[in-house]
Amino acid sequence: MRRVKTYKRFADDAGFTLIELSIVLIIIGIVLALGVGLLGPMLKEANVAKAKETIDGTMESIQGFVAANKRVPCCDETSYGPVCDYAPTCDSVPDEFTPILKTPTDPWGSKINYIFDNNLTYTAADGGDICGRRSTLLVVRQCLTEDCVTTAGIDYTDITNVAYVAWSFGPNSTNQMLGNTYPAGTAITTRGILGPGTTTLYVAPLGTLNIPTNSDLEYDDVVKWITIDELRVKAGCEGAPLRIVNNELPAGHVSSDYTATLYADGGAFSTAVTNYRWCIQTQNGALADLPGFANPDAIVFNTDCQGLAEASWTQAADFDLTKASGSGTTGSYSLTVFVRDDNGSGTVSDNVASRAFVLTVSP
Repeated sequence: MRRVKTYKRFADDAGFTLIELSIVLIIIGIVLALGVGLLGPMLKEANVAKAKETIDGTMESIQGFVAANKRVPCCDETSYGPVCDYAPTCDSVPDEFTPILKTPTDPWGSKINYIFDNNLTYTAADGGDICGRRSTLLVVRQCLTEDCVTTAGIDYTDITNVAYVAWSFGPNSTNQMLGNTYPAGTAITTRGILGPGTTTLYVAPLGTLNIPTNSDLEYDDVVKWITIDELRVKAGCEGAPLRIVNNELPAGHVSSDYTATLYADGGAFSTAVTNYRWCIQTQNGALADLPGFANPDAIVFNTDCQGLAEASWTQAADFDLTKASGSGTTGSYSLTVFVRDDNGSGTVSDNVASRAFVLTVSP
């Protein structure tokens, strides 16, 4: 008898059809495409976060230097390369900025940028440090809307007395913090990741800036700044930077000689100036407003001391008022004493203190 072989088909022998394989490949392709598409934004976000940490570290490094030296570190843009400083006091001196940085470059390989008020580079030998300063020449305009130049408090907020600014070029590795060539005293348009729209950094009158404008690119610079008041606290400065020591003037008598000396304390001075400048404000702006009194130091009297040019104020260590016995008129006389230091170059940066007094003369 002839045997016929038969074969059984088992389910395990079943394979994918071409249609099924095609579907699987399409799904894998979609998953890969989605993954690649998300990878770029995720990597950019991670680098931006790292850049913020780098700038935070830069700010802390500078603060540490200031706490130890009571001045900001010098950085000469000629040797450093990117935007650094516009301070003549730091030209051709050893770079103090790069050595203190934990991370000298941002995640995209660009050097960290740093700009500061050159008046804050004075050393103790120059007669002052940051503890004696209340003002700077840097103002950061932080925008609240896209229209950043119309209404203060609505479209922008000015942050005054900024000590220094540090920033990264961001993902496009292009400096967008500063624009074009601006002469001293003009606004420099900047845009900050800290707020919407644009930020304007005023650096007048530090000098002329020559930075190319890149407004056609998406703004992505990472920016941080600190004010002089914040820096003074972090540096451990104590006490008022400039003050008039006297709380009141002693009373006088028509029949007696009179002498009173007003003293100032604190303040900051450049190498060219060692004494305070004084101005006495009275109703008519004249010594005659204090009948019978003399002014041995020839301190200038004026009706508006704050509106008076610095050069017109009288330079003296202190201020004396005298009166000879038998002179003067009985009564009470009001005067406001103003004193200013020499807080670096530029009168707008001087610290000014004032105190109102009543001088009483009895019979």
